[in-house]
Amino acid sequence: MEAGDLVFVREKGVIPSIIRFFDKGEFNHVAIAVDSTHILEAEYNTRVRIIENPYTNFEVIPLKIKDKSKVKRFAAMNIGKKYDFGEIIRIWLRLVFGWSWFSKFNTPKEVVCSELAGDFLQYVGIAPKGSELLAPNELYREIKDLGY
Repeated sequence: MEAGDLVFVREKGVIPSIIRFFDKGEFNHVAIAVDSTHILEAEYNTRVRIIENPYTNFEVIPLKIKDKSKVKRFAAMNIGKKYDFGEIIRIWLRLVFGWSWFSKFNTPKEVVCSELAGDFLQYVGIAPKGSELLAPNELYREIKDLGY
């Protein structure tokens, strides 16, 4: 795991199972590696933070970010943001009903894990600006389709 890699997590429990059910995949969480042992993550019970990677069941997607300083700058811009519970509703409405136009619940100064990862991909130039927010497994499939 290197700075800039995406870390896709498989956890057990009710909420992870619900996420995987609606997102149709094996992952329920995604984080960004800031070094070989620490990740930047948005999790529902805390603000965006850098922590030592506590997960044991995960897959790392190496992104080969050339300018590793961008990882630290992106982290500094996002640390402390609140979790965006409204965005979870928006993602659910899109996954279940196909309502991609439904932006009422999005709060720009708050993020969910896949939104944070998507913003990072835009910040480092992998994803185009304005890309649609993806849930963890959608993001995983998108990254794989790009050849990572």
